[in-house]
Amino acid sequence: MFMSWVILRLGTHIDKWIGAEGGVIATQLFGFLLAALAVEIGSTGIRELFF
Repeated sequence: MFMSWVILRLGTHIDKWIGAEGGVIATQLFGFLLAALAVEIGSTGIRELFF
């Protein structure tokens, strides 16, 4: 919880540090990680359901 507060508090500084292009890259990277996590959770659930 503390780390979330720190990241949110420093959000404007982080945004200035990585810039617009870095923001796009970070968004795409986190989107890819979220999709990979969804596939992992889904495949685990299906595997447990049938096997």
